[in-house]
Amino acid sequence: MDIVSLIKEKLFTDELPLEARLINVICLVGMGAASAALAVHILIMPSPHLIFTKLGIVFSCLFLLYVCNRFRLYTFGIWGTLVSLAFVFFPLSFFMLGGADGGMTAYFTLIIVCAFLFLHGRHRLLFLAPAIAALSACYFVAMRFPSLVRQMTPLEQALDNIQSFVIAGLFVSYVILFQGRVYLAEKKKAEDASSGLARAKDNLLHREKLLVALTDVAMSLLGTGTQVSADGMTKVLKTLALSIDADRVCFWKRNPQGGEWSFVPVFQWAGDRRPVKADVTVTALWRTAFGERRHVNGMTRVLPEDDRLFLEAGGILSSLAIPIFLRNRFEGFISFVDCRNERVFSEEEANIMQSGALMIAAVLQREAARRDLEAALEGAHAASRAKSEFLANMSHEIRTPLNAIFGMTTLAENSSDAARKDYCLKKIREASSHLLGVINDILDISKIEANKLELSCANFDFKTMLKKAITVSDFRIQEKHLNFTTHVGDDVPRALYGDDQRLAQVITNLLGNAVKFTPEYGAIELDVRLAGKEDGRYILRISVKDSGIGISGEQQSRLFHSFEQADNSTTRRFGGTGLGLAISRRIIEMMDGRIWIESELGKGATFVFTVKISGGAPVGETTRPLTEEADNFEGFHVLLAEDVEINREIVLALLEPTRLAIDCATDGAEAVAMFSGNPERYDMIFMDVQMPHMDGYEATRRIRALDAPRAGAVPIIAMTANVFREDVEKCLESGMNGHIGKPLEFRAILAQMRRYLRR
Repeated sequence: MDIVSLIKEKLFTDELPLEARLINVICLVGMGAASAALAVHILIMPSPHLIFTKLGIVFSCLFLLYVCNRFRLYTFGIWGTLVSLAFVFFPLSFFMLGGADGGMTAYFTLIIVCAFLFLHGRHRLLFLAPAIAALSACYFVAMRFPSLVRQMTPLEQALDNIQSFVIAGLFVSYVILFQGRVYLAEKKKAEDASSGLARAKDNLLHREKLLVALTDVAMSLLGTGTQVSADGMTKVLKTLALSIDADRVCFWKRNPQGGEWSFVPVFQWAGDRRPVKADVTVTALWRTAFGERRHVNGMTRVLPEDDRLFLEAGGILSSLAIPIFLRNRFEGFISFVDCRNERVFSEEEANIMQSGALMIAAVLQREAARRDLEAALEGAHAASRAKSEFLANMSHEIRTPLNAIFGMTTLAENSSDAARKDYCLKKIREASSHLLGVINDILDISKIEANKLELSCANFDFKTMLKKAITVSDFRIQEKHLNFTTHVGDDVPRALYGDDQRLAQVITNLLGNAVKFTPEYGAIELDVRLAGKEDGRYILRISVKDSGIGISGEQQSRLFHSFEQADNSTTRRFGGTGLGLAISRRIIEMMDGRIWIESELGKGATFVFTVKISGGAPVGETTRPLTEEADNFEGFHVLLAEDVEINREIVLALLEPTRLAIDCATDGAEAVAMFSGNPERYDMIFMDVQMPHMDGYEATRRIRALDAPRAGAVPIIAMTANVFREDVEKCLESGMNGHIGKPLEFRAILAQMRRYLRR
């Protein structure tokens, strides 16, 4: 770095105050002038007095220059310079350089100029008064005592005059030049400051405009209450767009029918009246930015080719796209475009526009929540109405068979005719079976509502299962003289693995409905086909077609829902809980299938369902669901643990024809005591579960824990009204071998006896 650059950087930088730069100018000019004069005196008139005087001036200037800039003692430098000039160097120079005959007038003027340059106000007067007095005193003393003045030769006088006026002129010129530069620099600073203030003012005004727009948006959205109109949202977007001088604005939301990065316009405003596209798929640049929660902001011409061509097609020169996140979920984005100017939107504009977009998104989310809440409330009301109607129907369905049971019981008690009694007992049995079906439907739908309906899979023979399902409806089919046909495809496998009881329940439900709604001499067709194979499982297609009353389209939409029925009046007319189809639908769905209906009112109905079921190991038809003829179990001994007397009477009466010997215990503790007293006496135990003192689970565990060979081998069968899957599993976990549900069926009891009581 050269000496000039160094001086500018260290002594005249704008970072120094004005008085510092002035004192540096004085010191440098004084040092330069004194050095020039020193050189002249050394070459032309080598006088020791003059040489030492000029050297003193040079070193004084250097000293002041160092001290002032090193320690920032600029006030000291100013006063040191003025005092040195007026009261030291001027008197010495005056008396050594010829007095009034030398260049003292120029030096006198120089001191006056420095005083006016450095000092202001009273400080100027405080200095000028003694300085002028001292300078005047020098002239007065020289006039009175001429011998005190060193006389110079004419050449010396001429040189000193020339030198003094040149020094004074140069000094004044440099000061004027410096002042001009300082003025221009300060003027530029002032202009820059003024321009900065203007820009700051413009920025503040623009920011105020943005904030006012944001406030207007907030007030508009808050004023919408719980609903947002399209016109109101368009007005909000217009307010935002105009605040940043955009030509178009659009709020984009994910397209449910499109891909992950496909969007559709929800609300929009176009000042240039150009239509916005119906949907867009954003490019990689936008995907990356949105994924990182960044804005896409800038001029179209600098974007990648795909983005540039896409935006240019819409006449867009600049764009700002802001991703919208609510609760850390990407909801869409809002875009502002300028079709007249190329520009980059400021960060402040982007942030305020994002705030406005978040308000819009929050309102839209609030409205969606309101719609969902209204739908949920309507659904709750509908469900409540449906359950109320369901309870009314269940009351009817339960009370009707109970009325028959009570009535026929009374008739049987009051009749002495055996045939009349048999008729009453038959009707009581039919009503009881119907009541059990109603209760089973209610229990199944309750398990579905609690999500506890489960499948129990095992190997089974499909044709045997189908025969059992048909047998349930066979009596009613014959009673109504219906033409019933069954077709099973030759390719339908017989050996399957699944829940045959639930599959039979679905077929029974569909056949029961078909029989119920088909008039006498009508027709019912059961068709079973293999529809294919998927993932190693068979797809069975089973349909039940009837020539009954048919179902309207409006009724079809309600068929498969819990607590809803096609028509309450129809249900009342034909009977039934209306739950069979809802239960069937759930069972079919658990088997990875589906169910549907094809029907027209008055033209019959066809219910079709598919299930996926695995192939299984071959099984026989039966070992012997069985007839009601009493088998002979004479010689076998059974322990019955049952706390309810009437239940004990029923079991004893049912099993009396079998010639089985039965001992009774009234609770679990008594059953344990009786078995432990003579373990070899009993070939089987029928165990109730809910009993006082000790329940059936604990009684079973204690029997299994007895130190007797027979305790671990004796078959223990649960005989209980707890019939849910978890109840059956709990019985097996406690050590029981089987389960019979109440109300008791003679065939179910016979099946267990035939399995375990073998000679």
